[in-house]
Amino acid sequence: MRIDALRAGWLAALIVGAALAPTACAPAGEEATPALEQQALDENGLPVIDEQTPLPDPLPRVAARVDGQDVPTRNVVILAEGRLKSGQIQLSRRVYAYRQALQEILARELLFQEALRKGVEADARALEQAYDEARAGHRDDASWEEFLKGQGLDEEGLRTELRIQHTINALVAQLLQGRDFDVSDEEARAFYEANPAMFQTGEQISARHIQLRVPEEPSPEQVEEVRARVKEIRTRIVEGGEDFAELAKEHSEDPGSAGRGGQLQLFFRGQMPKPLEEVAFSLEPGQVSEVFRTDFGFHLLKLGERVPGETRPFETVREPLRERLEQRARQKAVQDFVAELRRKARIETFL
Repeated sequence: MRIDALRAGWLAALIVGAALAPTACAPAGEEATPALEQQALDENGLPVIDEQTPLPDPLPRVAARVDGQDVPTRNVVILAEGRLKSGQIQLSRRVYAYRQALQEILARELLFQEALRKGVEADARALEQAYDEARAGHRDDASWEEFLKGQGLDEEGLRTELRIQHTINALVAQLLQGRDFDVSDEEARAFYEANPAMFQTGEQISARHIQLRVPEEPSPEQVEEVRARVKEIRTRIVEGGEDFAELAKEHSEDPGSAGRGGQLQLFFRGQMPKPLEEVAFSLEPGQVSEVFRTDFGFHLLKLGERVPGETRPFETVREPLRERLEQRARQKAVQDFVAELRRKARIETFL
């Protein structure tokens, strides 16, 4: 469990649990001159992120103030850098990552302050359960301490983070209690008919796969040795007429497909590593690829068939579509609430 991913179901798109990290190192920069927030809002009432203006260098100690309450820059750093390192946001969009993180933390701060004003409190038993769930799976104190350090937290910081999240969740539950977000079949069908592209499956393909792994931290000689072995297998298939499936069973080191003669399940674009996907969708049925490399090793592919995309019938998507639209309505209610809090608050930003 990552602490910067603490969230409550459908609130994930709005409220992100940036770690309030008392043990994290704060940036060394001095506080910048504040700018009162007067940002343009998008169609969802959320601030448009400024990607053009560079971040201050060095970063200030405080990223923003909400009605006089400091938002430490370290919280923004933890959330933004986590997304950049995981690949969730491209490294080239560092400015966006930081300012997006700041806006999410501001939304969270607004909700938390409102909860305190209304006397909303987190459920003590739920807090203990959440703490126990975070602690579970760490075999000893050393492992637990290492985990907390990796999140920029200590135990007190974790409990503070959990209390904030559960307090916000309690406030949102009060906000939504008794409100009708039900979506009728007629409303779902109207959305379905107005957005046909959203319900197309897209083309699928079937393929067989041979993979040979490269050792960790290999020498150039080891890399070339593996590449040569895969090239030899390809020659045996293309020039020698040997069966791809049999050679996959004999040589492939992909545990998920080798036993099936390298047969992969049908897949769409976006479901496989990018290099493998690009090769697969460039082939014609029956064609064997050239040798190519991914992070998993060297590969060969043989395309089986292309299955044309189709529009899924309404009956097959009705229930998940209704749930999605109801979720979107609840999320919009929270976004509108935050937008109103934002209008009433004095928000100073330094990033």
